[in-house]
Amino acid sequence: MVKEEKNVQENKPAKAAKSEQTRTLILETALRLFAERGYDRTTMRAIAQEAGVSVGN
Repeated sequence: MVKEEKNVQENKPAKAAKSEQTRTLILETALRLFAERGYDRTTMRAIAQEAGVSVGN
């Protein structure tokens, strides 16, 4: 049990870094699509597809 808790603690920084990378990718993709298509013609689905991530609920 203690070993599992240690592994969870060790994975938190890696998970946080991955989350930040994904967030940055989504934001950069959104900005690019806004510039190309316009804000009113850019959908969340298009941003997710271009960024290679799934759409949340």
